[in-house]
Amino acid sequence: MILWITAIVLLCVLLLLGRLFAGREMDEARSVLLHLPFERAWDAVRDFPALHAAHTRGRPRLLIKETLLREGSGQGPRSVWRQSGRWGEVDYWADLEVTEWDPPHRMTVRLVRDSLATHRGLMRHRGELTLVPEGPAVTKLTWRLSVRIGTLRLLLVRMLWPERMRARLLDLGLRSVKRAIDGVARDEGRVAEGPTAIEALLSPAADGRAPDRQRRPPAGRSTGRVQDQA
Repeated sequence: MILWITAIVLLCVLLLLGRLFAGREMDEARSVLLHLPFERAWDAVRDFPALHAAHTRGRPRLLIKETLLREGSGQGPRSVWRQSGRWGEVDYWADLEVTEWDPPHRMTVRLVRDSLATHRGLMRHRGELTLVPEGPAVTKLTWRLSVRIGTLRLLLVRMLWPERMRARLLDLGLRSVKRAIDGVARDEGRVAEGPTAIEALLSPAADGRAPDRQRRPPAGRSTGRVQDQA
């Protein structure tokens, strides 16, 4: 009887470990259709820290209150931004770096470090935004998130609380971006233009779930109505 119990426990442990290690690799992509010309779409997404602060997948646990440029020009590779705020009931900060910059086609970012020490268990972390023209007034925006997780602690977080893990990996909520932009477009009855409308579209207040105070990175923005890709 004891041998049977031991065998069952060992089998359960092996199954759990197998499931954990099967989740070491993450490589996922999502897309939405932006209803604006390709030549204007880059201005809508070039400010990644603003997009992440307003439309992170981490809400309601993650709340970004401030974004500051720490290194670089803010408009190209090796630009490092610090975002700070709250993670649940504790203070939180994360440094993100722009690693590739190919306007108006592509931009990639990575997590440099954060207050939760997520970076210590990651390898080849990469978040990539790409733009592809789909017509004279339509552009496809694709967000691809890939990483190899190297510690048991983070593997457990991914298995038990997958949305928390996504938030720690700088994941974007494309549906949140869609709602914000579509809402302004409906109110105005046209594609929004100009810095005031753009600020409203990308700010946390536009999504209706974050505080009004947000220090914006010094970048120009332009945007329009988006729609989920079928």
